[in-house]
Amino acid sequence: MEIHTASGNPSWVIETLLTGMGIRELIGRPFGSDLVGYQKGHRTFHARILNEVGARPQESIVVDDHEMPLLAAAKLGAETVRVGNAGSCEFDLAIESLSELPNAILAV
Repeated sequence: MEIHTASGNPSWVIETLLTGMGIRELIGRPFGSDLVGYQKGHRTFHARILNEVGARPQESIVVDDHEMPLLAAAKLGAETVRVGNAGSCEFDLAIESLSELPNAILAV
């Protein structure tokens, strides 16, 4: 399994945050909007990332706390996980905190 991260922030911000948290080595590629060429909510944002890492949408899980990126990822065929405000979503999984993610994914 590969883990990549994507954000509307520039990629250098993601690199800095991951390094500061001491988890940089756990993440494959940190994609910022500067590398993708679109903002996170754009309909092709996740398609470009999945293509770049060679992942099929149907074999991918997209995790986000915002609805628009998840809706776009779902249209590609990716499984979606909404973090926070879980009761008001229509995605494959809904969790309140990222700490719940490993168990939620294993339960599927």
